[in-house]
Amino acid sequence: MDFIHNFSKTFDFAEPQPSHFMDWIRMADDDNIVLNNNYEEDCKDLCEYSCLFMSMLLCRESLEGEMYIVRGKFDCYGHYWMVYELDGKEYYLDLTLLQFYKGAPKLAITLAKDDLHFYNKIEMKLPIMDYVQKNMAFSCHADPTIIYDDNFVF
Repeated sequence: MDFIHNFSKTFDFAEPQPSHFMDWIRMADDDNIVLNNNYEEDCKDLCEYSCLFMSMLLCRESLEGEMYIVRGKFDCYGHYWMVYELDGKEYYLDLTLLQFYKGAPKLAITLAKDDLHFYNKIEMKLPIMDYVQKNMAFSCHADPTIIYDDNFVF
């Protein structure tokens, strides 16, 4: 897999931080989620949460392209990831790819055309605002933008 590493030169929004994602998960105080301060282990089974985090973070942004949450398969595993369509290209953004692909960055970004073998069988594709509204995200979950506030203390 070829990963894109020049985020700020490629995208028109702030880079979602994996550490902020984990802080947001800790804020949820969900007894079903156990974190061990090891990102590779902790991100397992959190793919939908990671997409919810990114959707809530970006749904109020004025994006040049279109952002979607996708449910499908990564190889043979059920998975969620983000798709950003910009300038005729489709990018996959994934905060939990490390659970399947050893050596992946914590925020894995790839061009869709390069990953058709791994990401496949798309079952659902929703614009992020539709996903946020459908899940009543801001009513049920902490606003992730507060984690980016310099005064935030967890």
